[in-house]
Amino acid sequence: MGLFASRPNRTGHPEEQRDEGSLCGLVPVLQGNDPGWYHCPVPTEKPETPRTPEAPIPEFIPPMKVTPDMPCPCGSKKLVRECCLDADGNLRVKVPSLIPIAPSTGYAHPKCYLSHTLDCSDKISAEHYVSRSILEAMGEDVEVFGLPWQQKGTASKYGINSLVSNILCVRHNSAMSPLDALACQAFKTVKALSDDLSRQSDTSAVTWHLVSGEALELWCLKTLCGLYFSTVAAKDGNSLKPAYSLDVRAFEEAIGLRRLPPNCGLYGRLVTGQFNSQISWAPLIVDYATRLIGLRLRMCAAEFEVFLDPFNVNFDAVRTEATFRPWNLIFSDGKRMHVVVLSWPDKPQGDRRINYGIRPTLPPL
Repeated sequence: MGLFASRPNRTGHPEEQRDEGSLCGLVPVLQGNDPGWYHCPVPTEKPETPRTPEAPIPEFIPPMKVTPDMPCPCGSKKLVRECCLDADGNLRVKVPSLIPIAPSTGYAHPKCYLSHTLDCSDKISAEHYVSRSILEAMGEDVEVFGLPWQQKGTASKYGINSLVSNILCVRHNSAMSPLDALACQAFKTVKALSDDLSRQSDTSAVTWHLVSGEALELWCLKTLCGLYFSTVAAKDGNSLKPAYSLDVRAFEEAIGLRRLPPNCGLYGRLVTGQFNSQISWAPLIVDYATRLIGLRLRMCAAEFEVFLDPFNVNFDAVRTEATFRPWNLIFSDGKRMHVVVLSWPDKPQGDRRINYGIRPTLPPL
């Protein structure tokens, strides 16, 4: 895969090796031949390297001017002081507790993948592979490709209510539901700005958006667990569930203690080529150890790698092609600019930004 060199160690196993499972995804079912779903980003480089003439990214980004009495850029329609202005003066989307309300039930539901916490309800929920709110943002029906039971290269139309599996009890599903809403806001933001920049325009403006990087990271890990335990995560048409392991206790610590193993979490990646309004994913696996360690997720023009398990990962190599917990995702056609601010528990520092140059290919509305 380029990021990881594979060389034998003393035990005969590769020291740094990672593979991807089958690419799977959801595409909106289009009504007629609607070109508005399709866009074309052009190659972009990191800030310190020269940029191509086709995709100029302004070096100077006007600062976001925030006052306590202005509408919050998270889109809540509340004032900044009533919404995301934190005690340290930074804007930060608040992520509520994601564990069930005390007291613990002492019960382990046999179908809930968090049953080891002994805090389940006695009813199982129909958990969506990908959050229902995101599916609804894509439309009533979606085309799905890459499922283990589908023939390679084919896609099938599914209704939202059919993309579910009984893998979480009602109590745990309800406790983690805030992640779905916050991740949906991130998806809608990226989709809206991708749609905007795909169309030609003579205007010049900078638009700021605020989403929770912390919630997006945790939602990706929740999605990883959902795809694995529902047997949807696959490689070469075979579900990973029977043969591969996933460290679900690390996920429990992530949502309960907001703690991940060193270097694990969300990495933003530069992407090139055509994209559309789909969500796609590929599990990150270590084949020889039959371990599922993370997920590569694509949201329209943005792509992320999220690691739950650091096993066999050369994070120095990962950081050469990806940015750990980026603060800014900057999308521009050379004139218009959308700046997505991702909030994290720590304070902003360093140049943790990713620049995307998008070439408009569609006429103005």
